[in-house]
Amino acid sequence: MAITVCAKCGHKVSTLAPACPACGTSPGAEPEGVPGCGSSTSWAQAVVAGAVALTLCMGLLFWTLRLWRADLRVPFGTGMASLVDLQLVEMFVKSMVDTGWYLHNPFLGAPFEMQVYDYPASDNLSMSVMKIISLFTSNYGTILNLYFLLTFPLIVVASLVALRAFQISYPSAIVASILFAFMPYHFMRSEGHLFLAAYYLVPLIAMVIIWIALGEPLRPQGSRGLGWAPGRHLIWAVVIAALVGSGERYQAFFACVLLCVAALAAWLRVGTSRPARPAVALVVIIILSAAVNGAPNIAYQWKHGRNDEAIVRSPREAELYALKITEMLLPVTGHRIRYLADLKDDYLRWTQPPESAFLEPVYGRPGHPAANESDTASLGLIAGGGFVFLIGVLLFGAKRSDSDLLQTLAMLTTAAVPIGTVGGGGPLFAFVVSPLFRCYTRLSIYVAFFSLFAVALLLDRLRRRLAEAGLADVVWYTVLALVLIIGVLDQTTPDFVPPYEQMASDFYLDARFVKSIEATVPRGGMIFQLPYAPFPERNPINRMRGWDSLRGYLHSDGLRWSYGVMTGRAEARWSERFAGQSLDQVLKTLAFAGFDGIYIDRYGYPDSAARLESDLAAQLHESPLVSGDNRLSFFNLAGFVKALKAEYPPADWKRLHDDAVRLPASG
Repeated sequence: MAITVCAKCGHKVSTLAPACPACGTSPGAEPEGVPGCGSSTSWAQAVVAGAVALTLCMGLLFWTLRLWRADLRVPFGTGMASLVDLQLVEMFVKSMVDTGWYLHNPFLGAPFEMQVYDYPASDNLSMSVMKIISLFTSNYGTILNLYFLLTFPLIVVASLVALRAFQISYPSAIVASILFAFMPYHFMRSEGHLFLAAYYLVPLIAMVIIWIALGEPLRPQGSRGLGWAPGRHLIWAVVIAALVGSGERYQAFFACVLLCVAALAAWLRVGTSRPARPAVALVVIIILSAAVNGAPNIAYQWKHGRNDEAIVRSPREAELYALKITEMLLPVTGHRIRYLADLKDDYLRWTQPPESAFLEPVYGRPGHPAANESDTASLGLIAGGGFVFLIGVLLFGAKRSDSDLLQTLAMLTTAAVPIGTVGGGGPLFAFVVSPLFRCYTRLSIYVAFFSLFAVALLLDRLRRRLAEAGLADVVWYTVLALVLIIGVLDQTTPDFVPPYEQMASDFYLDARFVKSIEATVPRGGMIFQLPYAPFPERNPINRMRGWDSLRGYLHSDGLRWSYGVMTGRAEARWSERFAGQSLDQVLKTLAFAGFDGIYIDRYGYPDSAARLESDLAAQLHESPLVSGDNRLSFFNLAGFVKALKAEYPPADWKRLHDDAVRLPASG
C-alpha cells in the first residue's frame, strides 16, 4: 500500500484513504483542486507518468492516422479545413523556408512581391517552432507534417501540467489529456487550420483562468515581488499569457474573454475586486504580446495606409459560425457506428445553408453532406458527458469537497455557451464592435477542456468510492482503460486517415509538371497565371478551390509567380487591368514586363480554357506543355519576346518595360 504525505498537516496518509485522518482534509492524498493538500510527488513519478502518456499518445496517433502509409514529404492534412486552406498554410511554411520568414515573398506577386502584412492569419509561436524544425530539413511538407504530429504530444503534456496543478491523479490526468489531444476538432482542423489545431496553450491558460475564478492569489499574501507558491506562481501566469498573445488569435481572444468572466466570478465570490486584478493584468499582457507580435503588420499599415479590402467580414457570419450545443453533443461526422454517422449526416443536411463555407462533402467522401466550420465542435461521448454533468452541477449544485472547483468549471463552461452561441455575446460583439472575430464555434475547444477536467474529477471520485467499497485498484484501472479506448474510438473515425497514396500521386504529378516548366525558362523567370485570382480570399472560380493558384509555387525552386498580390493594394490593380485588354495587348504587356511564360489552370474556365489556349497557340505559334492529369498547361513566351524585342532599340525597350511595371495611381 502506497503512503504519501498530506501537505496541509504533514501526516502520513494511505493513497487509498478517503481523507487525511489527522486534519480531515478530503479527499486525502490526491485532493481534487484543494490547494494545500496533495501528494509529495517526486520528479521520478512525473517523468514516468509523462513517458506513459506520451507513449500512449504516439501509439494511438500512429494507429489513428495509419502513419506507416504516410510520405512525410507530402502534406497529409485531412478534414474540412484542408479541403480549402491547406495550400495557404503550405505557402506560409514554404515562404519561411525560402525567405527566412513568411510576411513577404519575392517569389509570389510578380512582377512585384507578395506581402501578407494586411492578412494576419498566422501565428508567430507556431511559425517559430516550425522555424526550429526547418534547421533540420528544408522540405516544407516535412516541416508541416512534423509540426502537426508534434501538436499531439504537446497538448498531452500541457494538459497533464494543468490537471496536476489541481492534484488530479496521474492516471485520470493521462486519460483526460489524451482524449483532449484526440478531439475531433484536432483532426478536422488538421494542417489546413494548423494554427487552430495547435491548441496546446489552451490547457495552460485555462489553468490560470480557473485559478483566478477560484479567487486564488497568484502569489502568497503579503509577499513582495513575484513570489513562489505551488500552483499559484505569478511568473508562469505571465509567461503563459505572453505565449498566448504570440499564438493563434482566436485562442488569445477567447482567453481574454474567459479571463474577464473569471475575474467577475472571483469578484462576486469574495466581494472585492482584489482577486480580479490579476485577470485584468493578464488580459493586458495578452493584448500587448499580440501587439508586439503584430508590430510588422501595424508598421506596414501605418506606412502604406489601412487596407479594408484584404479581409472582408460580415456580422452575419458570426451567427453562421456560432457555437451550438447540438453540434457539440452530436457525434463526429463519419462516426464508426453507422447509426450515429447517419444521424449526423441527417442533421447536416437539415441545417447547413446553401452558402456553407465548405462546399464539398466532408473529407471528400461521396454521399456526405456539405458541412461548415461548426462541424468541428463535436465533443464526443466522454467530453460531452462531462459537459452535461457540468450543466447539472450549475443547476443543482455540488455537495462534495470538490464543489468549489466543480462549480468553477461549470460556471466557465456554461458562460462559454451564451458568449458563443447563436444570438449570444459573440454575434453581438461582431455586430456592435467588430466582425473580425466571427467563428465562435472555435470556443468549443475551451469547453472540451473544462468538460474533460470534470471527467477527470469524476474518475478520481470513482477511485475513492471503489476504495471505500473494498474493491482493488484493478477495477479502477479497468474503467480508465475502457474510458480511454471508448473515447478515442468515439472521437476518431476512419475518415481521418488521409488518402496517402492519392495525395502523393497528385503531389508528385504537380511537381513533375513544374519541373518541366523550370527546364524551359531561366532561373528566376516570371510566370503569369491565368485565370487571375484575388489574394488572399476569394470565392471559387468555376472548379478552382480556395488557394489552388499556389500549386505552381509550392513545387518550384526559384521561379516567380504572379499570384499573391494583395487585394486593395496597387499591385492588385496592376493585375486586374488585364481583364479589359485584348489578348495581343496582354501578351505585349507581359513581354515588356519581363514574364517568361503563361501558366493556365483549366479548372478556372467553363470550357477548360479550350478557347484561350487555341488563341494563345495561334498568337505564339507553339503548343503548350500539359500536366499529366490534363489540368494545367504552360505556354513559353521566349520566342514571342525575342521577336518583339527585335522591333525596338534597347532604350525604347527599357522605357516600355518601365511603363509596363509601373503601378497604377491609387483610386
